[in-house]
Amino acid sequence: MATLNDLGKKVKAKYPGQYEGLSDLEVGRRVRAKYPDAYTDFGGADTSRVMVSAHERGKPQRKPQPGETTPLSGYQRATNAIPYVTGGIGSFAGGGPGAVVGGALGAFGGPPGVAAGAAAGRRIGSTLGADVGGQAGEAIRQLLTEVPALATGGVPAYEAAGGPASPTEAYQRIADVGQEQAQLDAFGQVLGVGAKYIGKGAMQVAARVNPEIAQTLIDNGIQLSNWGKRKIMTLINQSATKLRGMVAGAGVGGRTLTADRVANEVEKRTMAELSKSSTAPANEATKKAVATLKADFVSHPDVAPTGRISFEKAHQFAQSAGQEIQPKYVRMADGQLAELPTDPVRRIWKAKENDVLQEALGHPAAVGPDYAATNAQTSKLIAAKNAMWPEVDQMGSGAEVVRRGIPLATTLGGAAAGEEVGRRYHTPGGPIGGALAGALLGSPAGMSTLALILSNPALYAALRAGPQAAGGMLSAHQ
Repeated sequence: MATLNDLGKKVKAKYPGQYEGLSDLEVGRRVRAKYPDAYTDFGGADTSRVMVSAHERGKPQRKPQPGETTPLSGYQRATNAIPYVTGGIGSFAGGGPGAVVGGALGAFGGPPGVAAGAAAGRRIGSTLGADVGGQAGEAIRQLLTEVPALATGGVPAYEAAGGPASPTEAYQRIADVGQEQAQLDAFGQVLGVGAKYIGKGAMQVAARVNPEIAQTLIDNGIQLSNWGKRKIMTLINQSATKLRGMVAGAGVGGRTLTADRVANEVEKRTMAELSKSSTAPANEATKKAVATLKADFVSHPDVAPTGRISFEKAHQFAQSAGQEIQPKYVRMADGQLAELPTDPVRRIWKAKENDVLQEALGHPAAVGPDYAATNAQTSKLIAAKNAMWPEVDQMGSGAEVVRRGIPLATTLGGAAAGEEVGRRYHTPGGPIGGALAGALLGSPAGMSTLALILSNPALYAALRAGPQAAGGMLSAHQ
């Protein structure tokens, strides 16, 4: 049986002087790797050491099996992974500029347009960056593997190394690799965003709240348990302490707000809102109610003597108004939330009072923009706390008993359903595994923990880079 040495000798004889730097075995191995179907009759080992040993024993060489490939060297494995590495680098490098361009284009839609444009631009820029990075990596790979083969071994060695037959083919390979990297990046984005949406949905199911509150719980890592309740109370207290410190520092020197100016602005905004309201239209009764609320504001004991409001009092008024407009919930027997009714005119006034005072304190000439951002975060935390852990006096003792019983009931129900699925459909783990999984998904604490895991930025980053990382690992073994 002809060996790879024989094949190498034949190639060297056909192209004299082009393979002086390569052994007969190496030339034969490369040619057979390039054209496996044309040289199936040439067997032999892939290393000279084993080849010599086989000849010394007089044993015939093993014939390659159909579909068998030649093992790659460590150098080839490393170079094959280059496009995946540069594609990943391009992906992360392209996201920032894409967000800037997208945000600028979305500026016509105001702040929401900027946010939406930046998000879309980041994703598009990431994909384009992966394309460009992949193309650059493929060009580098060709320069490191195929071009040196041409320089040292001539055309046959170049072809054995997998070199393109023409510049057009080389460019096409570069473009194909770039497209592949863009597709892998887009797939990674789908995985990452999908995990976020599933996590948010899981939190909504676990907490039985609206998407905004679910997102607040996720953003702050709040699990639905006693530990989560303690954490959200700690965050609220920390935020309140920070706000008081900011206001106290800005109010040094007796700086104040004009009470009449604040009251007039609140009145104007309240009447504008009432003119659009169907539950409390702007009739004589509501106008009288608004006038009473305005008089109460300017005649407050801390305001009336001077007609001015200190920064500290303005902050206290804003916090009090913000707490008053927070929805008051009760938990029904089925676990759903029900909002308690309130006076619509007073609620609109308090909402506008909160807005006007926060805007005044958030002005650069007052406390500053950080005040408004911190206050908004505090309001979100308070809303989430009121929705998930209402005070007992808001609920009544009977509702509190029901609330405490819901997690146990849903956990046991999930365990029973999971056991049935595992027993009937032979899922992994069987009935026991199904019961454990069902209990986890049925438990508010378990489901909320799963939601936090799926929403974790580290998991998002791993899913984003996962397809390219997997592709790089596979390419190193092809």
